[in-house]
Amino acid sequence: MVQHDTILNNTNSSVLLTIEQKGLIANVIEQLQEAVSLATNDFFLVSAFIKNLRDRSKLIQSDNFGREVSSIVTELQYIDALKQRIDHIIFFLEEIKELKQSGHVYTDEVVANYHKTCGLIFQISFYQLKTAKVDFVKSVEKIKLELSALKALPCAGLEFDVEPQVIFSYFNQVVKNMHEVAHSLIHLSALFPVNTEVRSLGIVRHLLNRYTMESEREVLRWCLNYMEDNSIGELKIDDLKEDQIQLF
Repeated sequence: MVQHDTILNNTNSSVLLTIEQKGLIANVIEQLQEAVSLATNDFFLVSAFIKNLRDRSKLIQSDNFGREVSSIVTELQYIDALKQRIDHIIFFLEEIKELKQSGHVYTDEVVANYHKTCGLIFQISFYQLKTAKVDFVKSVEKIKLELSALKALPCAGLEFDVEPQVIFSYFNQVVKNMHEVAHSLIHLSALFPVNTEVRSLGIVRHLLNRYTMESEREVLRWCLNYMEDNSIGELKIDDLKEDQIQLF
């Protein structure tokens, strides 16, 4: 848990979240954890397959073979960025869910600020997840294409004992989990609207300190601007993935 002054000084949980809302957050966390576990398993199996393929294909001296393998290995590093982003989403959702009742009575202003904090966490979690989902799909599709290109090289096809297009066996379940979580976060965000003075919330600094990738901070900056003025347009996430892979 963060220090008490990070979110709202032991605010009375009875005015914060209902049992149903806490249950929904717990379900979201469980689905995110499952998604990461399944995605990690898929990426690990592909990594093991590539290592085995490289070991068995030592006689292949093609430069194209080496380039394709190197490109796939680089792309496989994205799983670390995915886990980090999801871990941060889970961390802040747990911060909200686990606040304990202190028995104190707080002013309407304090309660309202806490509700804004909840709203910000739900919205930023939605957009961080949206970015993670797009990047995850891009990585999987890119790896599949590169595996197909690798298989098409002379002699390399003989080493393949699995079709590149079906190698990510948990892909659909991971995407399904992310889709369902996104809907839950949209529902929670609607219950805790926030659009004014959002930068004054103490949680903003904590978010900035916790986020370790520039792409995460970029999503946060956009989200804060969007909450204050939704005329700025939708988040553009096409160019946010590159720095994540480079960090690992």
